[in-house]
Amino acid sequence: MKKVKFRKKHKQILIYTGIAILIIFFLYILIMPRIKKGDASYGQVHNISQDSIEFLYDLTYEKDGKVVHDTQIYDKFLEIINNSRKFILFDMFLFGSDDRPAFRNISDEVTNALLQKKKENPDIIIYFITDEMSVIYSIYNGSHFDLLSKNGINVIYTSKNKPYLERKTYPVQNSLKYMKSNLNHRKLIVADNDSKIVSLVTSANTHDPSSDYSNVAFYVTDKIWKDIYETEKQTAEINDPELDYFFETFNEPLSEDVKDVSIQTLNDAAMIDSLIIEIDKTTLGDSIDIANFYLFNLKVKAALIKASKRGVNISLILDKNLNLFGEKQFGYPNQPVAQDLIKESNGQISVRWYKTRKEQFHSKMVVIRTKKGVIVFLGSSNLSEKRVFGYNLETDIKIIADSSSKIIKDIDAYFARISENIDGEYTQSYEEGKDTSVFQRIRYEFESFMKSISL
Repeated sequence: MKKVKFRKKHKQILIYTGIAILIIFFLYILIMPRIKKGDASYGQVHNISQDSIEFLYDLTYEKDGKVVHDTQIYDKFLEIINNSRKFILFDMFLFGSDDRPAFRNISDEVTNALLQKKKENPDIIIYFITDEMSVIYSIYNGSHFDLLSKNGINVIYTSKNKPYLERKTYPVQNSLKYMKSNLNHRKLIVADNDSKIVSLVTSANTHDPSSDYSNVAFYVTDKIWKDIYETEKQTAEINDPELDYFFETFNEPLSEDVKDVSIQTLNDAAMIDSLIIEIDKTTLGDSIDIANFYLFNLKVKAALIKASKRGVNISLILDKNLNLFGEKQFGYPNQPVAQDLIKESNGQISVRWYKTRKEQFHSKMVVIRTKKGVIVFLGSSNLSEKRVFGYNLETDIKIIADSSSKIIKDIDAYFARISENIDGEYTQSYEEGKDTSVFQRIRYEFESFMKSISL
C-alpha cells in the first residue's frame, strides 16, 4: 500500500514539474526575442610601448583568518579624475548605493571628485554615461545623477531600461525583465593627463555594493582613447564641437620607446568573436587561463573542449555564483558548466573556485599563451550569450605581447598568486567547491536548449 501511495505521489510530482517546465517554456517564448548576433565593432590595432599599459586588480581574500582587500582600480579612477584639466568621459553600468553595508562608498567618492573638479575648473567638459538601471539606487539615498546634472556635468542614459523604483524585491518579475534588457554594461573612463590622454577599461563598477568585488583593469596612456571616444560619441549621441576640436588638435608626445605591445578595443559582440578565433588557433603545448564571473557561452564552451583535445592546457578560475545583486544564485550557471568542461575534456580542463564570502569574483579576463606571443582579453564582457550576443554594450581590450614583457609578467604573477594561494587564501579546488544540484542541471539543460535553437 505504501508503495502505491509513493508511486502516486511521485507521479504527481512529475506531472507538476512537467507543467511548470511548460509554463516557463511558453513564458520564455513570449518574452525572449530571438538571439541574433549583435554589432561587433573593432578599434584600430595600435602598437604601444610596455610603459604605456598597466595591469591593475582588486582582490578580496582571507589571510590569517582575516578578510583583506587589495584595491588598485578605484584609486586609479580617482587619480584620473583629479589629474584631468580639459575633459572627462566616464561610462559606468552601475553607480550608486543601497541599504546593504558596503566596503567602500565609491559612488560618493567619485561624485565628490567630479563635483570638486568642476568647482575648481568650471570650463572642464565632463560626460557621465550610464545605464538607466542605475536610477534604481536613487530610492535609497537620493540621486547622484541629479546632483551631477545640477552642477553642470552632462549625464546621459544610453538604454531604455526602466527599473522598478520600489524597495521591495520581485525576483520573478525582475528576472523576466532582465532577460529582455539591453544593458549598457561598459565600465571605463577617458581623460586628459598633462600631455597625454589616458584610458581605464575594467570589469569593475564604481558601485557601493560591488566595492569589495575582485576585478581587473587595463590602464593605458596611449592611442586607444581615440577609438573609445568615437564609440562613446556614437553610443551616447554626443554632439560637442568644443570637445571634437580638442581631440582633432591634440598632439600626442613623440616617443622613442620600442612599441612592442599590440592593442585594440573590442566593442559589444566583437570580444567573443575574436576570442573564439584565437582559441581555435591554439595547438599542442599552448595554454589558456580564464578568470571570469560568468561562463555560459555555448560556442566558447565548445571551443575550449576542442582545444583541450588538441593538447592545449586550460585552467579556469570561476566565481561560485552564490549571489547576484544581493539575491542567492545557488551556483548557477558556473557549476553545471564546470561539470561539463571537466567531463567532456576527460579531466584535462582544470577548474578552481574563487573563495568568496558575500562578494563576487567579478574579473573578466582570458589569457592565451601561444608560441608566437601572449594574447589577453580584458574588459566588461562576461562569457555568456546574453551578455555578449547583441544584447549589451560592452568595451574590452585585446593585447598581444611577448611573454617576457612586463605587462604579461604582471598578469602571470596575478594568476600564480590566486591559483597557488600565495600570501593568502584565494581559491579552492573544483572538488572542494563543487555543487551537483539536480535542479541546477535541469535549469542549465533547459536554457542551453533554448539558446541552441535561438542562435
